[in-house]
Amino acid sequence: MKKKIFRVMLTALSVVLILAATVIFCSAEKTLVAEGYCVAKISGAVGPTNVKWEIFEENEIQTIFFSIDKSKESTNTVLHAKDSNTGADIQYYKAGSSEVLPWGAYMATADSKIKKAVIGDGITEINGAAFAYSSISTIEIPKTLVKLNGAAFNRASRLETVNITGEAENPGVVNLKYITSIPNNIFGGENRVKEYILNPDYAGVLGNETFSKNLKLKDIKIPAGVTSLGTKIFTGSNNLAHLTILGKETVLTEDTFGGLTKYPRIVGYLGSAAETFAKENGYTFINLETNEVVHQGTKPLIEIVYGEIEDPYVAVFEKFDPTGATAYGHMTGVYQTTSVVDTYWAYYKESKTLKIVSNTKDYNETGRLSFADDGKGWLDYVKEIEHIVVGDYISKLSSDFCTGMTNLKSIELSRGITQMNTVVFSGCENLSTIYCRGRERIEGLADFSQMKLVCSLKETKIKVLKLGDSTSTLKDVILPGSLQKIITPYYAEEYFDTLCQEMMIDLEDSRNPENVKKYYIELDLDPSWPMCGPTAAYEFDESTGTLTIHGKGVISDIANYYGGGSKHQPWHDFRDSIKHLVITKNVTTIGKYSFAECANLETVCIPDVEEFEILNAAFEKCYNLKSVYVEGSDPIEGTLDLRLVKNELFAWTFAYNYLVANIIVDESVTRIGKTTFEENLGVNLTGIYGVPGSFAETFATKNGLTFHNIADGMPAPVTCTPPAEDTTADTEIDTAPDTTPDTAPDTTPDTTPDTTPDTTLDTAPVGGGDSQITDDGFDLVPVIIIVVAVIAVAACVTIFVIKTKKSSKE
Repeated sequence: MKKKIFRVMLTALSVVLILAATVIFCSAEKTLVAEGYCVAKISGAVGPTNVKWEIFEENEIQTIFFSIDKSKESTNTVLHAKDSNTGADIQYYKAGSSEVLPWGAYMATADSKIKKAVIGDGITEINGAAFAYSSISTIEIPKTLVKLNGAAFNRASRLETVNITGEAENPGVVNLKYITSIPNNIFGGENRVKEYILNPDYAGVLGNETFSKNLKLKDIKIPAGVTSLGTKIFTGSNNLAHLTILGKETVLTEDTFGGLTKYPRIVGYLGSAAETFAKENGYTFINLETNEVVHQGTKPLIEIVYGEIEDPYVAVFEKFDPTGATAYGHMTGVYQTTSVVDTYWAYYKESKTLKIVSNTKDYNETGRLSFADDGKGWLDYVKEIEHIVVGDYISKLSSDFCTGMTNLKSIELSRGITQMNTVVFSGCENLSTIYCRGRERIEGLADFSQMKLVCSLKETKIKVLKLGDSTSTLKDVILPGSLQKIITPYYAEEYFDTLCQEMMIDLEDSRNPENVKKYYIELDLDPSWPMCGPTAAYEFDESTGTLTIHGKGVISDIANYYGGGSKHQPWHDFRDSIKHLVITKNVTTIGKYSFAECANLETVCIPDVEEFEILNAAFEKCYNLKSVYVEGSDPIEGTLDLRLVKNELFAWTFAYNYLVANIIVDESVTRIGKTTFEENLGVNLTGIYGVPGSFAETFATKNGLTFHNIADGMPAPVTCTPPAEDTTADTEIDTAPDTTPDTAPDTTPDTTPDTTPDTTLDTAPVGGGDSQITDDGFDLVPVIIIVVAVIAVAACVTIFVIKTKKSSKE
């Protein structure tokens, strides 16, 4: 009985499956959605032609077919995309247009199901915007189709493939090898086409804006018979890295690339019109026959996605061959679960060269010693390696890859390198040359023109730094003291001009090498002197207590001095022995906290330069500082001569300098921090010397100081004694100012947070207003309101929860 029931159930299930299959099969059949004929004005009358269109649907995907109806007497072979009512041309048809394509209602809508078009054999021309603005992705065309007109595929944003009937579809490729006429705007607008195959026998002009805004187009070859390229033919095609001109007479003009900000490399024959154009207009030109760069242009280049298109610098996959190597091995590993390392290494002792070769065409990194299969890698040779060659298909120099290679002199980079770890060159104290394969190796030059520079070069001996379009700032880069010049396409930017002036290095325009700004000053630094800035070093004479700063540029900040940051100055261990500070002529800036708490420092000599900067808290708690004076003059006891310090005196700079009676302030100074002379303002510090009517006089009046006209003479020496309460109030002095004002502003190198609150207080009338303001300018009233509001809300929530629990128990 049970077996019978089982058989019945099995039979029923079979029937159900058969019925389901039948339903699925039936639903998969093509169904006719709509049909009609193309319309044209013939002999003055508007009417249907013999070209029929039909839309079929299968699995919710629709295809539109065009074919010649042989039952009609007409011999017309043109696919007319004309207005149904007037027979007029439709050049830019789109949904909502007053012009009506016969099949327009089914095609030009946001939810259109038409994804493919098939043009039948015998049709020779498309006349009008047949597929403009459509969602069609694939079009099949016959060999008989030879002419395109009227923006046929303009702004067909999903168009990806055009293939010849009987030939396989090639995604991303539009095959036009039989087309003999391409006028204006045919493929203009965004689409998904990566490559166009043009008719090798094409002759004449390629129309205006034909390939404009084709964002995926990276490479195109223009047939030899093309006489000229239309205006703005590549406008907005921002990834076209190569334009290959096969004809020697093909004419190019600047209008060809109208609207581009980065430009393709022009590939052609030597002696061609294309070469002449490239040379005269700053385009990079590549010899078609040798694949060598003949002219390195000044125009910024469109970046290449390596491995996707042919290029003299494109990655070449090479098989690892350790022949002749002293030692070799393999590295493998994973970064952050996605970045895989699969790399071979080989060391050649005779040439002291380490070579890295990729074992994959996918994303790859050089790897580091810890990734070596034997856990050792090239460790035995780290100190003797002088040259590194990074093979193609490697995209990044990993961290620790060449760290500690003290004898490393040069690196030849992969043509696909786009990234570097920020500390990859740590300890590479003799590294002087970095260049890309296929480019000239120039001693002293680091060429980062093909990648964004984000790594530290501090310990290297790089003299010239060449940057590309992707490096618009060096804020995250530590530059070497050996640097003499920066070459950049951002030559005109104020940022680079300011940077080069501060570092006293030259600035060159990579687009026009004749544009050079000369700021470089040769350094004469003893190698034994420790560094205290990017281009500054110091020496200390213990017998006299004199610390001398040599070099140029800035003395580095001691960031977040009281907040746990880099608290130690280079001279921290002997700072109590420093009595005199001498800063030589090319040093321009004393950084934050540079000499803070040098308790026995008495005199500071600053260079006689046009502008000198002393940043926040540079001399805070220098309790015995008696004089700041200018090189070539004599120190005046009790006087800080700050005439060379322009624009601003920053917060806490001379706080707790008890032995100062007078300051000399330049007329350009318009801001003095409230805490600049903390604890001495109005105590021993009683006089200001300056220009009448300047901010110095205003500051003196506001703070009860005596103002003196500097034209009447310099201050007389004054011997000061510290306030009697200095020792007893030491705890208050050390803790009060240091916890709030000094920690918050100094977490970043920007001086704005330190100065803004102080300036606001200094320029306002003393005692003005009832708002509770702390020393650093922070308003307490809003905070108190917020705290009270939060407590009130918390109380309400607590009461609600208690009541809810009580109700649930009851």
